[in-house]
Amino acid sequence: MTCSKIFSELPELLSEIIQYFRCDFSALHSCILVDRLWCRLAIPLLWENPFSIIHRETVTLLNIIKFVLLKFIWLI
Repeated sequence: MTCSKIFSELPELLSEIIQYFRCDFSALHSCILVDRLWCRLAIPLLWENPFSIIHRETVTLLNIIKFVLLKFIWLI
């Protein structure tokens, strides 16, 4: 296999690899800092569902509030 063939398939291979990090926002953020090719492949995954991070944090916060309120009600 020649070098030109390897480099011509590189974006497709990287795309397959980066797809495994679809839910790992920290890894995707690191990928966008590598170079332009990695950035071009990782940015669409980060923007695919931009509010999913906020939603997860909100759910966690709501669970904490619910837990504290239930404990408070039992104390009364």
